[in-house]
Order: sequence, then C-alpha cells, then structure tokens
Amino acid sequence: MSNKFKIAMMMCLILASSSAGVFARSLEEEKQAVRDYLRAIDAKISRYRAQGNLMKVRQLQGEKRATLDRWEAMQQNMSSDTSEDVFVPVSQFKPQADTVDMSENTSGGDSAEDIREDMNKAIAELKGQLDSVKKDNGDAKVGGVIRFDWTKGLNNNSSAPYNKFDISRAYLDFKKKLGAGASARVTLDVARISGASAQNLFDYLKYAFVDLPVEIPSSMQVIPFSLTAKAGLQHTCWIDWSGKVWRFENILKAYSDVNKNSVGSSADFGLGAAGKFTLPAMPEIEYHATVLNGQGYAKAEADSAKDIAIRLNSDIAQTGAGTVVLGGYVGVKNGLFSNASTSQSTQSGLLLGLKNSDYGNLYVEYQNDQKSNKPVNGYSIGGFIYPAKEAVPGGFLARYDMYDTDTNAANNETKTTVLGAFYDWGKDVTISLDLTSIQTGSGTENKTVALRSQTVF
Repeated sequence: MSNKFKIAMMMCLILASSSAGVFARSLEEEKQAVRDYLRAIDAKISRYRAQGNLMKVRQLQGEKRATLDRWEAMQQNMSSDTSEDVFVPVSQFKPQADTVDMSENTSGGDSAEDIREDMNKAIAELKGQLDSVKKDNGDAKVGGVIRFDWTKGLNNNSSAPYNKFDISRAYLDFKKKLGAGASARVTLDVARISGASAQNLFDYLKYAFVDLPVEIPSSMQVIPFSLTAKAGLQHTCWIDWSGKVWRFENILKAYSDVNKNSVGSSADFGLGAAGKFTLPAMPEIEYHATVLNGQGYAKAEADSAKDIAIRLNSDIAQTGAGTVVLGGYVGVKNGLFSNASTSQSTQSGLLLGLKNSDYGNLYVEYQNDQKSNKPVNGYSIGGFIYPAKEAVPGGFLARYDMYDTDTNAANNETKTTVLGAFYDWGKDVTISLDLTSIQTGSGTENKTVALRSQTVF
C-alpha cells in the first residue's frame, strides 16, 4: 500500500473523527482517552531519547505539556456542569491527527508516525500554497461609489430638469499594491453618451494609472522630500484636492470642475509627480505636478501641445476650531510643445479652508484664468456643519458660486446657490436633501429640489 493511499485514508479517518467528535463522551471516558494519549507520547519520548534524537524529544515534550494544559482547562469546564454525562468533542483537548495509534507498525510497512509525518508535510505544503495565494491578492482592493438622485424642477419650463430618478455617478474602483512599493489603480465610471440612440448608462475609463515611489538618498536631498511618479490616465492636480474639502460632490462638483475653467477636467492622460517636502520653520507641504494632454479623459489628443500645472497645499495651523488648510495652483494651457495653432493661457487658483471632523468644513476658493483669450474669474464659498454629531450624525450644507466667463463683458456671470441638509447613515451612506438655484446674468433663475444618496463601498 503506497504512502499516498495511506495518507488519503488517514485524512478520511480524520474527517470522520472530527464529525464523530460531536457525539457524547463522559468525563471518565475523556480522562481515559487523555491517559492513553499521554502514555503513547511517553513511549515515543523514551524511544527517541534512546536513539539520541533530542529534537524529537523536545517536540513531544512540548506536545505533552500542551495536552495537559488543554485537559486542565477542559476538566474545569466539564466539572462545572452538575449533570452526570457531559458531552464534549475530543478535539477540544488534542489534535485530531493524534487519535491514531502512534505505536510502531509491526507489519513491516511504514509506521503510523511516518504516515503522520507525510500527511502533515502534505497539509503544510497545501497551507503554504493557500497562504501564497492569499498574500498575492491580499493587497488587491475593490470598491466603488453609487450616487442616486431624485430631482424635480421647480420652474415649469423646458430648461428645468424633469421629475426623475437617476444614477448620476457609479464608480467601480480597483486598486492593487505591487512590488517595490508601486501600486496601480483602474476606475470605471458611467455616463449617457450624448447623441447615442440608446440612452442607457455606458461604462468608460476614468482612471488607469500606476504610482511608482522614487527613493532619493538623503545625502542627495537639498531639503527633505518624498517623490512618487505617476503614469497613465490620472487625476489633474487641483480638482481632486479641492473637491475633498467641499465633500458633497454628489450635489455639486468642485468649483473648477463645474465650470471647467481651470484644469479643464478632473482626469487626463499624461505624467505626474507627487509628494511632500519640508522647509525650515514651516509646516510640511504637499505638491502635485502634471504634464497632460489637455483634452481630458473623454477626448483623444488633437495636437502636440501639453498642459503643465502644479499644486502646493499644507495644513498651516492647528487651532481649537480645527485644521487650517491652504492650497494653490498655477497651470499653463498648452505650456509645452505649443505652436502657432495652439495659443497659451494661464490658470491659477487659491483655497483657504477650515477642517474639523467633528463639526464640519468651511472654505473659500478663488480662480483667475483665461479661456479662449478672455479673462475669467470667480469664487466659491461653502461648507457643511454638524450641530451635534454625537447625538445626530447629520447637519446642514450651503454653497455659493460666482463664475464670470468674460470679465470685460457685462451680464454674463453665472451664480449658483445650494442650501441643504444631510444625514450620515453609518460611515458608508449619506442621504441629503437640497435646493439649488442657477442664474446667468439677468436670465431666469432655474430652481431644483433633489433627494440624493451616496454609497461608498
């Protein structure tokens, strides 16, 4: 009979014994089983000591001590029950594999000890393979965001939204840590394609990039800094950061993302570099620099010019009211490889905010840009508050935006006002009710009311 067949038969017996362990055994029967098991261990200890195998002796002595400890704890639990028969699985005080006879096999074949060792080796190899698979995928994360809205126009005209339910956004996010500290991210989003005959939601690629940490020896650093290189379809440097200060992008996107007057899009194809650095007597400063196509994630590149931009931000002060944050960016549209057919323009912005995890965030943001050779500027003031977060995990939000597409012309600024309330349904779901009004120049003020939910998983 081969070892493999014996091992297979032994594992079947082990499985059977673990199933049978649920049947009744009295206290005296348990005692006898433990005595028999300890006598078998003592016999093994004597034999291996005579052979001079001290490693095996120490292993068996440790197994004996562990069995006695388990039996003592089990005996206390069993003796606390006043019933005559106490039912306890034998697996509670000794390994299932040790229910086999550990004496030498006198038939001349492989001993039970040899079979047990082969079986343990096979189990260990299988466990190693499972652990390897688990480790390989342990750093992989799948998450997402679902934004569901009910929106009702209040103007009763064709320019107001219909009374409708809709999914305004649905992310599916894949993140994976790679070797040497690298990581990758792929994010899918959904949208309706304008002009398509089918107006169902189509998925498209929003992010697809890799982060590559670059180690610079401290001896080569003029000031202490860190550096992570980015390559692929990635965040633009400003919108992602400023949107997190506002938080409620499911109600109204970040100011520069709504108006498309700064970096032009929340994501684009290209290269980036991000990290932190420290200057003497100053708080730590984060930076994010990019070289991107400039067309955004929804369009293919149409020329050789590239947009360049950089953001700096820092937590400049810790106060009793919260953390004061300050950030700014500057960018040049078609800043690299431009030619006669591609004109350059400069964008810049500044944000000052106050962040408090218990009471909420407040901010003011200013933009000063150029678009189609026209001077553009505007500002946004907003935030949210928790009046009593411990008692009620909800609060109120408000925001006011002004965006002027040409400061040299009159009556063309767009004003947006949002007022609302929200409730955090646990840490993953937020429900909100808001009233939004939008007016351009002296035109009609369009108003909508919306009930929204955002689920992060």
